[in-house]
Amino acid sequence: KLVACTQPRRVAAVSVANRVADEMDGRFFLFLWFDWTCSNSTIQLGRHVGYLIRFEDMAELGTTFLKYMTDGMLLRQAMNDPSLERYSAIILDEPHGRTLANILMGLLRGVAKRRSDLKIIVMSATLDAVKLEILQPTFRRLSPTLQSRTHPVEVFYMQEPEPDCVEAAIRAVLVLTTHRAEDEGDDLLFLTGEEEIEDA
Repeated sequence: KLVACTQPRRVAAVSVANRVADEMDGRFFLFLWFDWTCSNSTIQLGRHVGYLIRFEDMAELGTTFLKYMTDGMLLRQAMNDPSLERYSAIILDEPHGRTLANILMGLLRGVAKRRSDLKIIVMSATLDAVKLEILQPTFRRLSPTLQSRTHPVEVFYMQEPEPDCVEAAIRAVLVLTTHRAEDEGDDLLFLTGEEEIEDA
């Protein structure tokens, strides 16, 4: 049986599947919840790790063990297979703020009542655990707390509106970088998309 992992967007499903296939070097890998061992072979995208998005199913029947997909694709599969029998585990990754993910959580609650063997994992770094009460008492909630250090953050604002905000942000980071010592920290600039990141 497969493991499904939902992603909010098609681009995320494809890129995460690519990344996971690259990260799993294939020398030795074992999934604990079903009998599948890959030893001394290469993990391949579309063969062992796959993805399912609208108009594209990059997975091999009988060989793929981990399949990334959008919420909508898992919902579509649930219409044809209400118990989602092909899956041994379903991971909802970052479900907050997504209407389809909320529908999926309700649907999976019903599936879990029919299938005690199905593992359902809801992962979120920011989702309030109280919001997951819809899943109780069907699911057991584990809320690990990670100890981490917070770093001081300084926010700077431009004095005048800028016609090209990306260029202005890059200039600002360069100015900040040149006016501080090398060991004083790092700068993080959030940009709007891949093209802007490449241009920077």
